[in-house]
Amino acid sequence: MCRHGARERLLARVCGTVPYAAPEVLRAAARPYRAPPADLWAAALVLLAMLAGELPWERACPSDARFAAWSAWWEANCADAGPPPAGPWRKLSGAALALVRRALAPDASRRAGLSALKAATWARARLWPENEERAWRSQPTAGDATDAPDELSAADMDALISYSQPLGAAGGVRLRAAALRCGGCTLLEFRRTRGCGLQFKRRFVELRDALQHLHAPAPDPH
Repeated sequence: MCRHGARERLLARVCGTVPYAAPEVLRAAARPYRAPPADLWAAALVLLAMLAGELPWERACPSDARFAAWSAWWEANCADAGPPPAGPWRKLSGAALALVRRALAPDASRRAGLSALKAATWARARLWPENEERAWRSQPTAGDATDAPDELSAADMDALISYSQPLGAAGGVRLRAAALRCGGCTLLEFRRTRGCGLQFKRRFVELRDALQHLHAPAPDPH
């Protein structure tokens, strides 16, 4: 527990999955940290993985070249340093990048709070029509339509979804997939229902590559 009433306790343990851990979490042995900014950092990386299909670094420390590049750009961008460094950042829209940048400030004291992030342009935008129903799920639920979209059948998904280990073995990763109508396209959503997050990332990358020939080109920003 990090907070009881109005009293907040600093944390002094390294916890969580390393690629999602904030810089201050990895330095916990030397200096205790506040939990809320660290949680927002991890949530922002989950969002980045959902939007771009990959994580930006192995660990948020200066010895990681990709994190060092992000930190340098983050500091320089206060004076409009131009496009972000190579990596998943370049797959994001301007509004999404602006939100992620505020949440991934290397210095926890300069990181945006939850209220500020919820008020960001990207967070307030509606990405698909209100009351839009999911067109297909990997597992049926009550009230679902029986007809799957012609473009992607349940058999297609069953052939693509893979597991790191047999389902009966401990430690495997299990995925759940859903398809959502979004304008004239179909948006695929993959979620981990069991197993290691890093194994899920590897399986997701395999699925993304297998479906690349169905991927719609990005809209022209101009």
